[in-house]
Formats: sequence, C-alpha cells, structure tokens
Amino acid sequence: MGTVAAAERRVWEQTGVEPVEHRLDLERIGTTVRVQDLGTGPPAVFVHGTSVAGTTWADLAGALPDVRCILVDRPGCGSSDPLAGEVDLDRILAVGDDLVADVMDALELSSAAVVATSRGGLDALRGAAAHPDRVDRLLLFGWCLGAPGTRAPWWLRAGAVPGAARMMAAMPANARTVRSSLRRFGLGRALDEGGMTDAAVDWLVALYRNTDTMLHESQAGPELMSLGQGWHDVVPQQVLANVTAPARLVWGAEDPFGDEEVARNLAAALPDADLHVLARTGHAPWLDEPDRCRDLARDFLLNDRTAGT
Repeated sequence: MGTVAAAERRVWEQTGVEPVEHRLDLERIGTTVRVQDLGTGPPAVFVHGTSVAGTTWADLAGALPDVRCILVDRPGCGSSDPLAGEVDLDRILAVGDDLVADVMDALELSSAAVVATSRGGLDALRGAAAHPDRVDRLLLFGWCLGAPGTRAPWWLRAGAVPGAARMMAAMPANARTVRSSLRRFGLGRALDEGGMTDAAVDWLVALYRNTDTMLHESQAGPELMSLGQGWHDVVPQQVLANVTAPARLVWGAEDPFGDEEVARNLAAALPDADLHVLARTGHAPWLDEPDRCRDLARDFLLNDRTAGT
C-alpha cells in the first residue's frame, strides 16, 4: 500500500491541495470505506467510475475550493474494504440505494450534492431516488451506468463470460497496458493533451498492482451485464422518475459509451435536468475541458437555483 500512497501523493501534489483522509463505517452497507475530504463550503459526495478510486477526481476537486469535496473510494476499490458475502445483482443495487446516504450519515451530514461518473452513476441515481431528502442536487459527468438506451461495447461484454473478467483482472499492469485501457475507455484525448498526466497513470499502475480493486470490480461486472444483452436495467425508468433533485449532465461528445442521443434520453427521463454536451471531450470531460467543467460545477453546486433551463 505504501507504493499506492506515494503515487497518489504525487497526483495531489500537482493540484497543490492535500486532502484529509477518513475511514467511515457504513452501517446500512456493512463495510468500511476511505474518503478524502478537501475544500470548504456546501458538501458534495463524489462517486467514481469502474476500477479506479476517489483520486480520479483530484483535478476537478482541487479546482473547487469553495465546495467541500468528499471523494469516496467505492467498496472494494482503492483503500476501501470490499463488501462481505456474496455480491450478486440484488446486493449491488441495494448498495447503490444506500451508499451516498450511508456516507452522509457517517460524516453527520443531513444532505449533500452528489457528483458521479460512469459506474458511479448507478450509486448516484439510485441513491438520489431512494433518499430524495438527502440529495440536494446531482451532477453527472460523462456517460453514467443507468442511462437508458445504452449498450455495452463488445469488448466490455466479453467480461460477462464466466472467468473472463477475473482472468483480465489478474493480468499484470504496467504503464503501457493502463494507457491502452484508458484509450479504450474514451480517455485518448486526455492522454494526448495532458489532462491525464504521467503521475495519474503511475497511480493507476500502483493501484492495480498493489490493491484488489480490479479483482473486486471483476466480480461485480458479470452481475451488471450479460454477453448477449449488455447492461442490465439497473436504473429503471421508474427509478429515474423518482429523482427529485435538480440534475446537471456534462457529457462528452466523444464518449464511447453513449452518444448525444443517450445523453438527451437521460436528461429527459429525469424530472429536472439540464444538459451540456462538450465538443472534443470523451468519457471524463473534466480532464479534457478542465476550465469549462470547473465553471459548470461551481455554477451548479454553489448557486441557489434549480437546474432546469
């Protein structure tokens, strides 16, 4: 773990911010997670995507000093403990319902905004629907799991084959394999133009070599999709309809997981949402367009108004 901590520290050094670390016992879910806490102001719980950890938000969170950014390592990722017992689809959805509220309880927060991307979208959307009194507003970056009308790419569906995901997770990580994977996930422009730094790549290599993040994610992946059908309907329309918090979607026009039509379908399914599609951005818009994403985040998280326009 020391190698991961050192690599993570180098990422944070680039932001000029040093977060405070907490370990939180989550009563509903029954596990312990690590969060990194930085900034002052209204709280926002950040939920990351697949096979990474909370530090993936370092650049955006470091640019929001007027927001209390609470970066969660999802259960089984980074420095968080895994879920105990069998992890089937019902368990994953139950965690999605309660993760953000559980984090708020552990930090004694009555409510907070939620910021999420990719796989974290499941937890954000389901959590906002299950606990409407706790989620003040919902900020989604890029495609999120649960967006209606999306189909998993063939190379991702291959992970639903029994044993395939575990085999892929066991492959040794190095800078070359991590960069190749990031390109496949829609971060090619971020790599080419400096949004994804060498320090961030080194941190991911250390994360995959020295934690069980990939193993735990590989166990959950086949529960979320099938080889033939792709993603299961993990955030049905009736769940989206129950999200009462104002929402803002910041979508990359080059996101390989869902095009602008998918973005518009998700925005239309939420009762109060606005959509911003950013040209020349991929799956992690805050890395491709950091200034624009910072401004959109500050405007939405700090201004006292609803999202709908």
